[in-house]
Amino acid sequence: MISDVLAAIEQASDPGELFDLMTDYFNAQGFGGVCYVAPRGVTGHYTLLERGMPAEWMEYYREHSLHLHDPIPGMAFRLGRAERLDILMKSLTSLTSDEQAFLEAFKSSGITNGLAIPAFGPMGRPGFIGLTQLAHPALLDEIDIPLAAAVAQQVHSRMERLQSGSEWPQLSPREREILALMAQGKSNTDIATILAIAPPTVATHVRRIFAKLSVHDRVNCVAKALALHLI
Repeated sequence: MISDVLAAIEQASDPGELFDLMTDYFNAQGFGGVCYVAPRGVTGHYTLLERGMPAEWMEYYREHSLHLHDPIPGMAFRLGRAERLDILMKSLTSLTSDEQAFLEAFKSSGITNGLAIPAFGPMGRPGFIGLTQLAHPALLDEIDIPLAAAVAQQVHSRMERLQSGSEWPQLSPREREILALMAQGKSNTDIATILAIAPPTVATHVRRIFAKLSVHDRVNCVAKALALHLI
């Protein structure tokens, strides 16, 4: 059941286990090749995980840092939805010479048609999931694309949390109120007046928020809270 898959994703304890779960799920749906890509961002360096993709192409991709010229993930992010790879590629226009050269090489890579799925991370970093090497040509007409996109999104969200090195900070309702006011530029005195509490109480809450977010000043506190969608 899909609920079991989503529960297993949330319980994954490391990125490798999580990627294995995703690969097993999409293999069972008929996709022999699974690729996960995330650009450099808050949670770490550029990430590329794959299984079942053409070995020679992936070696060439890594050796020549082709992620710098690969326009496919960027187009998926711009579309903002899961799309068939053949349809997405028709949307690629105004390419640089390096991007055009990439596509020419891609056509002979051995990668079949498939799905390109963008995912949007709570840490502000997007992710791209490519599903290829179809079990049979009609698979893309049969697959539940919104469901595939939901699973991919869940995997990316969990991956971001695992790679950040911590789970989401748990803020109390009062701490969230104070954090929201901090984001509006309110001082501790302003917040005390607005919430009708003592300034020392506000200061205590602010210190606790800083500790939970592992920051040392208001600017970084608000920036990290926005990245985590806490405000």
